[in-house]
Amino acid sequence: MADSRQPLHSPDVWPQAARRDFRVSAALVSAPLPCQAGVMRSHHVSRVIPASPERVYAYASDVGNLPVWAAGLATSNITRDGDDLIVESPMGQVRVRFVEQNALGVLDHDVTLPSGTVVTNPLRVIAHPDGSEVIFTVRQIELTDDEFARDIGMVEADLERLATVVLDPASRENGHAPN
Repeated sequence: MADSRQPLHSPDVWPQAARRDFRVSAALVSAPLPCQAGVMRSHHVSRVIPASPERVYAYASDVGNLPVWAAGLATSNITRDGDDLIVESPMGQVRVRFVEQNALGVLDHDVTLPSGTVVTNPLRVIAHPDGSEVIFTVRQIELTDDEFARDIGMVEADLERLATVVLDPASRENGHAPN
Protein backbone atom coordinates (compact mmCIF):
# COMPACT_ATOMS: atom_id res chain seq x y z
CA MET A 1 0.00 0.00 0.00
CA ALA A 2 1.26 3.49 -0.81
CA ASP A 3 2.58 5.72 1.94
CA SER A 4 0.26 8.71 2.29
CA ARG A 5 3.35 10.95 2.44
CA GLN A 6 4.41 9.97 -1.09
CA PRO A 7 4.06 12.70 -3.73
CA LEU A 8 1.31 12.38 -6.33
CA HIS A 9 3.88 11.58 -9.03
CA SER A 10 4.69 8.33 -7.23
CA PRO A 11 3.57 5.31 -9.33
CA ASP A 12 1.87 3.81 -6.29
CA VAL A 13 -0.29 6.89 -5.67
CA TRP A 14 -1.00 8.17 -9.19
CA PRO A 15 -3.61 5.60 -10.27
CA GLN A 16 -5.75 6.36 -7.22
CA ALA A 17 -5.43 10.12 -7.77
CA ALA A 18 -6.18 9.74 -11.47
CA ARG A 19 -9.32 7.75 -10.73
CA ARG A 20 -10.45 10.40 -8.25
CA ASP A 21 -9.78 13.23 -10.75
CA PHE A 22 -11.62 11.36 -13.50
CA ARG A 23 -14.71 10.91 -11.30
CA VAL A 24 -14.67 14.61 -10.41
CA SER A 25 -14.23 15.59 -14.08
CA ALA A 26 -17.04 13.30 -15.19
CA ALA A 27 -19.36 14.80 -12.57
CA LEU A 28 -18.51 18.33 -13.72
CA VAL A 29 -19.26 17.51 -17.34
CA SER A 30 -22.54 15.77 -16.66
CA ALA A 31 -24.37 18.51 -14.73
CA PRO A 32 -24.00 22.19 -13.99
CA LEU A 33 -22.77 22.99 -10.50
CA PRO A 34 -24.76 25.21 -8.14
CA CYS A 35 -24.05 28.91 -8.61
CA GLN A 36 -21.65 30.59 -6.20
CA ALA A 37 -22.65 34.05 -5.02
CA GLY A 38 -21.51 36.66 -7.52
CA VAL A 39 -20.12 34.16 -10.04
CA MET A 40 -21.72 33.86 -13.46
CA ARG A 41 -21.67 30.25 -14.64
CA SER A 42 -21.28 29.14 -18.22
CA HIS A 43 -22.13 25.76 -19.71
CA HIS A 44 -21.05 24.64 -23.18
CA VAL A 45 -23.51 22.63 -25.24
CA SER A 46 -22.28 21.00 -28.44
CA ARG A 47 -23.69 18.87 -31.22
CA VAL A 48 -21.73 17.14 -33.97
CA ILE A 49 -23.51 17.30 -37.32
CA PRO A 50 -22.33 15.12 -40.23
CA ALA A 51 -22.37 18.02 -42.68
CA SER A 52 -19.75 20.56 -43.70
CA PRO A 53 -19.25 23.59 -41.45
CA GLU A 54 -20.11 25.81 -44.44
CA ARG A 55 -23.46 24.08 -44.91
CA VAL A 56 -24.35 24.27 -41.20
CA TYR A 57 -23.21 27.89 -40.92
CA ALA A 58 -25.15 28.92 -44.04
CA TYR A 59 -28.38 27.52 -42.61
CA ALA A 60 -27.87 28.68 -39.01
CA SER A 61 -26.77 32.19 -40.00
CA ASP A 62 -29.91 32.82 -42.07
CA VAL A 63 -32.03 34.68 -39.50
CA GLY A 64 -35.18 33.69 -41.36
CA ASN A 65 -34.48 30.11 -40.25
CA LEU A 66 -34.31 30.93 -36.51
CA PRO A 67 -37.96 30.09 -35.76
CA VAL A 68 -37.41 26.71 -37.45
CA TRP A 69 -34.53 25.51 -35.31
CA ALA A 70 -33.94 27.98 -32.44
CA ALA A 71 -37.19 27.77 -30.45
CA GLY A 72 -35.24 28.76 -27.33
CA LEU A 73 -34.71 32.15 -28.96
CA ALA A 74 -37.35 32.82 -31.60
CA THR A 75 -40.84 31.35 -31.40
CA SER A 76 -42.44 33.29 -34.26
CA ASN A 77 -41.73 35.72 -37.05
CA ILE A 78 -38.81 38.09 -36.76
CA THR A 79 -38.99 41.87 -37.17
CA ARG A 80 -35.91 43.83 -38.22
CA ASP A 81 -35.00 47.11 -36.55
CA GLY A 82 -31.77 48.25 -38.22
CA ASP A 83 -29.11 45.67 -37.35
CA ASP A 84 -31.28 44.25 -34.55
CA LEU A 85 -33.91 41.54 -34.68
CA ILE A 86 -37.01 41.82 -32.52
CA VAL A 87 -38.27 38.35 -31.65
CA GLU A 88 -40.86 36.75 -29.43
CA SER A 89 -39.06 34.24 -27.25
CA PRO A 90 -39.86 32.06 -24.24
CA MET A 91 -38.47 35.00 -22.19
CA GLY A 92 -40.84 37.53 -23.79
CA GLN A 93 -39.95 40.02 -26.51
CA VAL A 94 -36.17 40.33 -26.88
CA ARG A 95 -33.79 42.24 -29.11
CA VAL A 96 -31.06 40.18 -30.83
CA ARG A 97 -27.95 41.37 -32.64
CA PHE A 98 -25.69 38.87 -34.43
CA VAL A 99 -22.10 39.47 -35.44
CA GLU A 100 -21.62 40.12 -39.15
CA GLN A 101 -21.51 37.13 -41.50
CA ASN A 102 -17.99 35.73 -41.55
CA ALA A 103 -15.88 32.87 -42.85
CA LEU A 104 -14.94 31.70 -39.35
CA GLY A 105 -18.26 30.10 -38.36
CA VAL A 106 -18.88 32.65 -35.59
CA LEU A 107 -22.56 33.28 -34.80
CA ASP A 108 -22.14 35.17 -31.54
CA HIS A 109 -25.13 37.27 -30.64
CA ASP A 110 -26.26 39.65 -27.94
CA VAL A 111 -29.75 39.19 -26.54
CA THR A 112 -31.30 42.14 -24.72
CA LEU A 113 -33.71 40.65 -22.19
CA PRO A 114 -37.03 42.28 -21.26
CA SER A 115 -35.26 43.59 -18.12
CA GLY A 116 -32.74 45.45 -20.28
CA THR A 117 -29.87 43.12 -19.38
CA VAL A 118 -27.71 42.16 -22.36
CA VAL A 119 -26.51 38.56 -22.54
CA THR A 120 -23.70 37.75 -24.98
CA ASN A 121 -24.13 34.24 -26.40
CA PRO A 122 -21.05 32.71 -28.00
CA LEU A 123 -22.07 30.34 -30.82
CA ARG A 124 -19.61 28.63 -33.14
CA VAL A 125 -19.70 26.24 -36.06
CA ILE A 126 -16.32 24.54 -36.34
CA ALA A 127 -14.84 21.73 -38.42
CA HIS A 128 -15.04 18.27 -36.87
CA PRO A 129 -13.67 14.96 -38.19
CA ASP A 130 -17.28 13.83 -38.74
CA GLY A 131 -18.42 17.09 -40.38
CA SER A 132 -19.01 20.04 -38.09
CA GLU A 133 -19.56 20.78 -34.44
CA VAL A 134 -21.89 23.50 -33.19
CA ILE A 135 -20.94 24.89 -29.78
CA PHE A 136 -23.22 27.20 -27.81
CA THR A 137 -22.28 28.73 -24.47
CA VAL A 138 -25.22 29.13 -22.08
CA ARG A 139 -24.68 31.75 -19.39
CA GLN A 140 -26.52 32.01 -16.10
CA ILE A 141 -27.62 35.63 -15.96
CA GLU A 142 -30.83 36.50 -14.11
CA LEU A 143 -31.65 32.77 -13.85
CA THR A 144 -32.17 30.46 -10.91
CA ASP A 145 -30.30 27.15 -11.01
CA ASP A 146 -33.49 25.42 -12.20
CA GLU A 147 -34.01 28.01 -14.97
CA PHE A 148 -30.34 27.63 -15.99
CA ALA A 149 -30.77 23.85 -16.27
CA ARG A 150 -33.97 24.43 -18.30
CA ASP A 151 -32.11 26.79 -20.67
CA ILE A 152 -29.34 24.22 -21.17
CA GLY A 153 -32.00 21.66 -22.12
CA MET A 154 -33.62 24.13 -24.53
CA VAL A 155 -30.27 24.77 -26.25
CA GLU A 156 -29.66 21.01 -26.52
CA ALA A 157 -33.08 20.66 -28.20
CA ASP A 158 -32.35 23.64 -30.50
CA LEU A 159 -29.06 22.11 -31.67
CA GLU A 160 -30.80 18.77 -32.25
CA ARG A 161 -33.41 20.57 -34.42
CA LEU A 162 -30.60 22.35 -36.28
CA ALA A 163 -29.02 18.99 -37.09
CA THR A 164 -32.37 17.63 -38.26
CA VAL A 165 -33.13 20.50 -40.64
CA VAL A 166 -29.59 20.63 -42.01
CA LEU A 167 -29.59 16.88 -42.71
CA ASP A 168 -33.23 16.38 -43.81
CA PRO A 169 -34.08 18.19 -47.06
CA ALA A 170 -37.81 17.63 -46.50
CA SER A 171 -37.63 19.58 -43.23
CA ARG A 172 -35.87 22.47 -44.94
CA GLU A 173 -38.27 22.54 -47.88
CA ASN A 174 -41.31 22.51 -45.61
CA GLY A 175 -39.83 25.28 -43.48
CA HIS A 176 -40.20 23.43 -40.23
CA ALA A 177 -38.33 20.90 -38.16
CA PRO A 178 -39.97 17.77 -36.84
CA ASN A 179 -40.55 17.78 -33.10
